[in-house]
Amino acid sequence: MSSYRQPYQILLYCCHIDSAGNINWLLLKRTPARGGFWQGITGAALKDEPLIDAARREMLEETGISLNNIIETSIHYTITVRPEWAAKYNFHPDQEFITEDVFIAHLSPADKPVLSDEHTDWGWYSLDQAVSILYWPKNIDALKKCHSIVSNNVNPDMES
Repeated sequence: MSSYRQPYQILLYCCHIDSAGNINWLLLKRTPARGGFWQGITGAALKDEPLIDAARREMLEETGISLNNIIETSIHYTITVRPEWAAKYNFHPDQEFITEDVFIAHLSPADKPVLSDEHTDWGWYSLDQAVSILYWPKNIDALKKCHSIVSNNVNPDMES
């Protein structure tokens, strides 16, 4: 598969609901060379790849977990493309922003990520804990919206 990237990125937040009904969120910590910050599963869509397929692929690549049931949300926003990443996207040289679309997946607490070389650590976190360690403000806002969606009983078997 080509490494050409569309000017779109996905953010996938995975959750599990424990026996007490608490929602916990999977976060990954990037390597120091990649910023060293905590985030959900992220990545760009490859050439002609639908975003939901990009979310599945990124989940598998970054955690070793294969997913079929992903919830497509209406959450999206623009982010600035860092100069060192701009050459990987095929768009006009003056373009500075890409769109990030947000997805949700339900996992079992028994799911144990096997991290790729992009990350050094992972963990399950409550909303408050996750908000306290996430780095990007738009990621924080997106997680709060995802939490609201899951709290309002979105069917975990739903897939777009």
